[in-house]
Amino acid sequence: MTALNAELGLDQEKWNRRLMPLKAGAKAYKGGTACIDTVSQTVVPGKASTTLLFLGVFAETIDNSTGATTTPVNVDFLKEKTILWRANDGSISATALGIAAYALDDQTLTATSSGNSKMGTVLAVDSVLGVAIEVEGV
Repeated sequence: MTALNAELGLDQEKWNRRLMPLKAGAKAYKGGTACIDTVSQTVVPGKASTTLLFLGVFAETIDNSTGATTTPVNVDFLKEKTILWRANDGSISATALGIAAYALDDQTLTATSSGNSKMGTVLAVDSVLGVAIEVEGV
């Protein structure tokens, strides 16, 4: 997209709970720690790893231990997240959970860090709505 030349309606949400993709081969227990795995870009139970980002706790028990694909699981974030939807320049894939998103212009996000300001962490990507980021403020 190109930079704005007129006002843009604010498309922001508050998330307390969200359906997230549970990794194939994983089992989520209600009350267990839920993390985004930045390698598989799916939600997994907490464990010792340098690639996990804490999300919250699982709101339900879902057994995907024999699954070959992801399955939805509800995650309670414990703290309300402010989510901002912005346009995608096409570089942020539909499974890009947990990656950093950068400002390409005043309405578009990109996965490219070089020369761009970090805006937040990707929590959802939608072909219509664009990219949902958890806002990182000062």
